[in-house]
Amino acid sequence: MNNGLEQLNNHVEVIGTLKTMNVESKTSMKGNEYYSGKMIVDCNINGVAYEQVIKIMTMANSYYAKGLQTVLNEYKASDVVGKDEATRLLVSGQMELVEYISVGGLRHWNEVKGLNFTRITDEKVNDKSVAQIMTVIDDISEVKDEKGALTGNLKVEGFTVNWNSDVVPLLDTEVDKSLADSFRKAYKTGDTVDLYYNILSGTSRVIKDEVLYFGEKIPASEVASKENYINKLIIYSGGAPIKNGLEYSPEKIEIAKQIRKNKINSLSAPKPKIPATVTGFGSPF
Repeated sequence: MNNGLEQLNNHVEVIGTLKTMNVESKTSMKGNEYYSGKMIVDCNINGVAYEQVIKIMTMANSYYAKGLQTVLNEYKASDVVGKDEATRLLVSGQMELVEYISVGGLRHWNEVKGLNFTRITDEKVNDKSVAQIMTVIDDISEVKDEKGALTGNLKVEGFTVNWNSDVVPLLDTEVDKSLADSFRKAYKTGDTVDLYYNILSGTSRVIKDEVLYFGEKIPASEVASKENYINKLIIYSGGAPIKNGLEYSPEKIEIAKQIRKNKINSLSAPKPKIPATVTGFGSPF
């Protein structure tokens, strides 16, 4: 079915140190070989360490498979060889959506899919986790804290579209209060715009190079730090709204919303387990 939804730009770059790599070669029921799994990349950004999860799903005969094979054969993870010997790398990919229905309802979050991998040897190249995504803005609202007070930040609801009309909502997206007024002046609901995001995802912890304790320098690895899990997209810049018929029209936006509705309706909740009970004779089943 041709629903007229063209693919939008969706590019992610993550630079950091490879921490773990759990990727396997598998064979589908149709006999097609593919690679599946995840890797974790440690990113040190502005004094905070993030463990960025990278999803791997690549057909063995695809354009991306050769590069992935190099990663599997040559790259070293810090959980195996230690951080000093681990490989620093650039992961290029795209933002995707993970979602399923659990007993508690719909669960979903954004996840980076890795496509290309490049070894980084220049120590001057800083870690980063960023995205440039053509986004259709669906709503702009104020962010409130746990007590209901306004924080000054903006919550932005929007989506992008990957290949084959895969509509990807961009969840937990905010604009810092320092840019809130400028963002409201630049964009409105319904705009199609190239936005730039910082990806704050995974387990995070504040890190320091060293701590002075009664005159002695203590390595950061020996300093206890509180770990938190975070999954946010922070918009820090953007281009002018797309015009001249190249933007997503109200009709296309409605089609995208219908695709999302159909996708959610197609998800099925897990069936409850039947308790193993005796029914009057025989053994529990």
